Order: sequence, then C-alpha cells, then structure tokens
Amino acid sequence: MANETEHLGLYKADPVADGEKTFNIDIMLNENWNRIDEAVGDMDTVPTKQKTAAGAIKEIHQAAVEAQEEINAHVNDTQKHVSDTDRPKWDGAAEEVSDPHTKELMLSPGVQVVEVENDTPFNFGEIKGRTLINLSTGLRNLERWKVHTTGAALELVTDVTDQGSASLKATVKASAPGEYTASWSLKERFDFGSIGDEGATFLLVARVRNGTAKRANVEILSGIFMGDLPVTDSTKFTTVRKAFSRSKNEPNTFDMQIRVTGQNGDTAYVDGIRVYRIADMIDDALIGHINNMDRDEANKLYPYVDAMTNVHNPYVAITGANQLPPFTKWEYVNTKAVVNGPYEYTQTEDDGTWTQVKLPLKAMTTHRISFDGTNGIRMRIKSSDEAITLWDGVSGSTFETGVFNEVRVYVHATAGTIRRPILTVGPEPQPFQPQQRSIWAAECNLAANPVDGSNPDTLFMGDDGLPYVLEKWKKVTLDGSLNWSIGDTTPKGAKQVKVAGLAVGSVPASGHASKYDGKYIPTGATGDAPDLQAVSVNGSFYISISNADSGWGDKHTPDADEIKAYFLGWKMYDTSGADPTAIGTYNRTDGLHKGWTPLQSYDGNIYKGGYKGSGTPNTIPSTANTTYYSKSRTWQPYRLQYLKTKPTIEPVKNYETGATLCAGANMVEVGSGIVLREKANPVLTNAKDMLINSSFPGEDSSKLKHRVKQIYSIHRDSATDWTWTRQLTDMAYGKERAIWYSGVGFDPSAVYHVTYTMLDPTLAAPILGTVAANLRGTVSDLVQHTGDMERRLSVVEMQKADAVEDTGWIKVPPLNGWIHYAAKPLRFRVKGNLLYIEGILQGGTTATTTQLFNLPITLKTAYGCWLNCITWTGANTVQPLQCSITTSGIMRINAGTADTYISFDGVGLLIEGLEVKKS
Repeated sequence: MANETEHLGLYKADPVADGEKTFNIDIMLNENWNRIDEAVGDMDTVPTKQKTAAGAIKEIHQAAVEAQEEINAHVNDTQKHVSDTDRPKWDGAAEEVSDPHTKELMLSPGVQVVEVENDTPFNFGEIKGRTLINLSTGLRNLERWKVHTTGAALELVTDVTDQGSASLKATVKASAPGEYTASWSLKERFDFGSIGDEGATFLLVARVRNGTAKRANVEILSGIFMGDLPVTDSTKFTTVRKAFSRSKNEPNTFDMQIRVTGQNGDTAYVDGIRVYRIADMIDDALIGHINNMDRDEANKLYPYVDAMTNVHNPYVAITGANQLPPFTKWEYVNTKAVVNGPYEYTQTEDDGTWTQVKLPLKAMTTHRISFDGTNGIRMRIKSSDEAITLWDGVSGSTFETGVFNEVRVYVHATAGTIRRPILTVGPEPQPFQPQQRSIWAAECNLAANPVDGSNPDTLFMGDDGLPYVLEKWKKVTLDGSLNWSIGDTTPKGAKQVKVAGLAVGSVPASGHASKYDGKYIPTGATGDAPDLQAVSVNGSFYISISNADSGWGDKHTPDADEIKAYFLGWKMYDTSGADPTAIGTYNRTDGLHKGWTPLQSYDGNIYKGGYKGSGTPNTIPSTANTTYYSKSRTWQPYRLQYLKTKPTIEPVKNYETGATLCAGANMVEVGSGIVLREKANPVLTNAKDMLINSSFPGEDSSKLKHRVKQIYSIHRDSATDWTWTRQLTDMAYGKERAIWYSGVGFDPSAVYHVTYTMLDPTLAAPILGTVAANLRGTVSDLVQHTGDMERRLSVVEMQKADAVEDTGWIKVPPLNGWIHYAAKPLRFRVKGNLLYIEGILQGGTTATTTQLFNLPITLKTAYGCWLNCITWTGANTVQPLQCSITTSGIMRINAGTADTYISFDGVGLLIEGLEVKKS
C-alpha cells in the first residue's frame, strides 16, 4: 500500500501492492517535484551569500557558532566598552593620531589672531615680491612747496604723525575774520613717465587729519583738480584716495595741492602722500573699484613708501599665551620702581612718569587683562597715540581695541606691587603664563613689476629646511664702487654716464631706478634729457644726470673719479669765488679750482660745507672730510633693478626659522624691515650708563645702520641679554634706543648684537604657510624640523672642518713688472674670515685696472671687495690709491694711477665666506 514521506508528504508507491499498476507521471513525479519546490522556496531571496539550500544552511550555521563565541566572550569580559555618548570623544582621539593633517594659513600684513589646538611649529610656505614706486616722493622736504595764500604757513612737525617721524602742518593765515581757504602747491611738477597708446591709470593716496580747521584735503592737478572728499575728522588721520587715468595726448606731468579751509590760525595735518602708476592702460573698472572701496582698505592695499620700495626683510612675529612681555622688556620703567622678577613689579613711591610698553593687538577685538595688585595699584590701557583710554582698573577686566591695532599699557605711578599680569585674546579668564614669543624672518629683497606685479621674486623653503629666493629681478646700488665712465652722447643740460657690462643677462629696457632724493628715474632715451636710464641690449647701463645736480658745466667732461664722487653724494662747483653758494656748475677748461659740496647740505637756497681732502672725494660726505657739514635734506644712493633673462635661485644668508604657535589664541604680526643680529657698538655715557643707538652728540657712535622703529632683542655673544631697557626717546636714532643703567656688569670684551625693525617705510606682503591640524601632524612637523636641523648642523661642521684656521704669512708673487720692496716684501695671511696683507711693491705698470698679484682665495660675494692703499714716488707725493680684489682673488688697481711704490701695510679685511684655494 502506498504512503507519504514524513515532512514534505511526498508520494511513495508500494512495490508489492502497486507493482501491477500503470506508472502515473503526475502522481509519481510532478506532484512530488511541486511539493519539493514549494518547500525549498525562492533561494534567490535568501539573505545569505550562498544561494543553494545546503550552502545557505552551512553559512547560517557558521554565523551562529561565531555569534555564540562572541556572546560567551562578552559575558566573561570585565572591561568597559564605548557608549554612544562617549563615541565622539574616542573618534576625535583616533583622528588626532591618524594620518597627519595640515591647515593652510594666509597671513595678511598687519596683526591677526590665529588659534590652534596644540603647540605646533609654523611651516613657512612662500612670499611673493612686490614693488611700489612713489612718483611724488620727497614731499616732506619743505623747499618743494610754494604758498598761494598770503601769510599761510607750512611746517614740518613731529608731534602729530602717521607715516614715519614727521608730517606737514598747514596753518591758515588771514588778516580779517571769516572763512578762508589756504593752499600750497609744488614748485616743480612730477612726471607720470612715458604713456603709450593705451594710456595709463594712476592713484593718489594721502593721509589727512583736520586740526582746528573746517576741512582739509590733498588734490592732484593734471589738467583739472582731482581729489577725494575733504576730511573733517580731527581725532585721527583719514585716508583720501583718487584713482584716475591719463591718455597719451594728455599732460604727462602733475602738480599737487594741499587745501585747508578755516579761520585765521586754523590748522590741519598731511602725511603719507603718494602717487602710484597701477596700470599701463586706461582701466575704468579698476578706477571705479578703488574709488568706491573702503578708505582704510585703500591705505592697506597701497601703503606709503619712499621712492622705489620692495618687500624688504619680511617677518612673522608670533606672540602666544600672554601678550604682555616681562617687565624687563618694557619700553620705560619708572625710576622709583624695582623689577623683582620677570612678572613682578614694585613701585616704591609715587612718581609722575608711568611705566609703559607698546603692544600690537588686533583691532575690533575683545581682550582681557588681569593681575594681582597690592595697595590699590592700577594699570591703564590707551590707544597708541595716547588719545583714548580703553581701560583703567585695579583687577581683571575685558576691553575692546576698537579701531586701534596698537595700544599702550601703563602701570600707574603710585606705590604698590603688581604680580603675574596677563593680557589675552578673548573675554574668558586664562591662568597666568609667561609670554611665548617667536619669529620667522629672512633678510632679502623681493621685487616685482611695479605696475602690474608680474614676474615676482619668490621666497621659499628648500628641501634642506633653509630659505631661498627665486630671484627674477637683479638689484644694484649705484655708488662709487662701480666702474663709471662718460657716456656716448651728451644731452642738453646734462651728462650721460655709463657702466659697461653692469647688466649682462638682463631683459633690455626692463630697468627701474631711483635718484638720490628718491625721485623715480624711468627708462628712456638717455641722450635726450636728464633723469632717464637705459639697460641696453649689450648689458651696459646708461643714465643721464642734470648739470644742476652734478655741478658739471657744459664745458667740463667729468673723469671716472668725478663721476664716482657724484654717486657718493658730492656736487662739483667752482671754488674761485664766482659761485659762493655752490648752486652753479664747474664750467672751466683749465682744471683749476675744483671743489665739492655734499648734495645733502642743500637747504633750498645754498649748499653748505666743502670737501677738505686732497684730490677727488672717494668716500661719502661726513664730518671727517667736510667743513661745516650739515644735513638739510635726505640723500640715499641711486638704486637700479632690472629683470633677468633667466631667474636664479639665491640662498638667504641671514634668517630665523623658529616660529611656533601656542595652543589657544596667538597674536600674529606680519611685517617687513627687520634687521637680524646687527653688531652693536655700545658707548659709555657721562652718567656711566651704556647706550646702544643713541643720536645724542658724543653718543652717536652707538647708532645702528638704520633708524630704529622697535628693538626686538639684544644678544651678548650668543645669549639673549635681558639687562638692557628699551627707551622711547627723541635722543634715539629713530624711535628707540637701549640703555644699561649704571653699566654695572657690562662686559666690554663681549660682542653685542641687536635685532630690530627699521623706521623707514618698507613693503609687507602676504605670507603663505601651514600648521598641523592634529597631534600626528604636529609630531610629523617636529620630526621634519629636527631632521632639517641635523642636516644644517652637518653642513656647518663640514664647513668648519674645511675652513683654514690660520695660513700663517705667505709671500705673494707680483705681476706686470711689480717686484717686492727688498726691506718689506709683500705677503698675506688668512685667519678664519680675516684677510691680512702687508708689504710694499715697486716699479710696475701703474695704469688703472693693472693686475698686481693673485691671492689663492675665493670670495662668496657678488662684486669682490675694495680697499685703500698708499702710493708714492717721493716723500712729498704720498696719495691714496684704491685697489680691488675680485671674487677669484685677483688684486688690481681700481681707481687712480699708481706711483713708484704701493704699500699694503695695515690692510685687514673681514670677509664673510672667505675661502683659501686648496692646492
């Protein structure tokens, strides 16, 4: 008898009972297949990787086994596991130690706040060069202005300034009551330069502050007067700006006018006047954009510069943790105060002069100051011009910087003690920390096309962790060290002079130059008119000089030494008595009565003082070589820059690369004009104090090379010296000097170096860099910086190993007929970076450029070096002779003609990068 299977109910025939029956396909097969298919179902819908019944079952079984194992392990696990609430914290920690992340920073000129999570190095990226040329430079010289209003006065003042050390003060004068408009314009118009068929676009910018007048303005006149809205604000300097165009057919010169409206005695102040060429075409869109932009933005985008100015010595100064420096670094400390420690100060008794320091802070930002004080002693914060008090109190509080990006912090001159003062960014109280300050800086000069900014030099970091410049523009100081000669043609009222081969490798006609008074000298036909220059196709440089500037008359042709004297700052004149003011020219043909007067001594009417040496001057004017020497106007060497046909990569020789951001908010200042570790010459005063950078007579030998805006640090030998106090005083060369009170502990055998910023206007540029954005990135940066330091240390050690400590005295074989003087043969000695020469040569070829001998040395400088020797035939014919050493060690006569003997006794030259050739 037939039956069914237990689970699926499949039909099963009985072989005995059903053996005689006919085979039924539906019953015996098809119905059974349908039951099986229905039982198995659609295997494609099974949520397993395996799609067969056996495979799926096996997979499910394995998963069940693994799940049971995990359950068993978890039951026996006593460790705490991450909850959904804690998971973001764990994810953040994992992110910190995962792949290194970086954040790009674009730092703008000025002060900004940068926040980071961890202490981390600042990784410098690059700086692009920029050049601005002020077509209206030198307007602080009063002799350039003429008055149009009877009795009105224009004077230079130092008590109200904006762009440097002085501004122009205009005063209305009137004989009767009422409102008057006083005006001043230029005695000589400025030149726009060559204007092509497409025209050109220009920009006037100035800073004006009303005093007691009704309104004031600065306007430009070129066909019509053009200017911004007049200024009425008497609390601060306000920017005025006016962009405009000139076509080829319009006047290419311009006048300037200061206009002040008010009553008798009313005043206004003008500073920072500049006119820039901003496009070599008429660009109406650019004109509209500038004339509608915020005035302060225009002032930042086109800052004031004197003459031709590049991005010079850029830096990033980072101040973290505490914006207040230790009291040992404050500008002025009260004479009745005692600094007990870096952040502890005691005022022993009441005194009128307050201890103070100036700080850069970000404008329109909330800050907090707090300190521990006794006896009710107070601190005060004011705007940098001291006009507005931002906060005054006895304990912690917040304050707003408002429009000011610099403030002054004071300690009241009342008895009491202040401990642990801290000034931070933001309103939240912070625990006390000392100031953390670091700097990234490089001494270099970064240029670009002055009109459109094309072909910029680029400062960047090399693979060795050192800074380099991709230099596209060559910069040359046009001074008396060059091989000047008279030019090929003579323009009317001027002389053309040249330096053959000075600009080899230049793009022809790419030069830009500035004069001794800062005036721009454009490219032009130097044979046609004065104050033009040309970089020629053969690499020579030509420049035309007016006879009024040089003092060379039409009948006189200057020789090489007289041309060099002009570029050293001297004007030639006739000393016979016909020209007592020295305003005229030397127009003699007999060569008699030649005299020279300093260009800097001209006061608008006469030149003062004369060269008191013999022959032609070969050094710049000074009290040592000039009678009645006085400085009535600014003077600077002529300068030239031209575009290279092929850029070169130049190493930066002086730099600091240790900038670090502290966790939290950092005040980051981007600027330019820093000088790193300049050697100082401290002087002892009558009061037994030691001074650096004093301009007071008798102390002025301590002056640094540049006028000082702010002293950053002073080093004694290789360590920072905290003994010095910064002084903001009129007796500084610039704004600040440093004093060591009483001089106790001063080490006269030590070498002192100063890092400071220059007062002279320079251009700052945006700086691109990066910082680590997580902990892994910070660690990676530190590893990279450590490797860079190791490589640099290896290089220094190798250089030291290769350097010659002392060659001893070595006899030199003379050339071109010169022989040793028997009693004193010529010899040299190299000791470190010092080159010594002594001895006498006699009897050789005496002409200029004659090669005297070869030294087995090389110099890592661009132009070699120069030295003064003595030459003579007899006892009464002793005269100086200028010689030069080329970079390959060739000594030759550079200027003048030798006599029978040449003495090199006393020659000692400090030459960085001096190397002795190895045989």
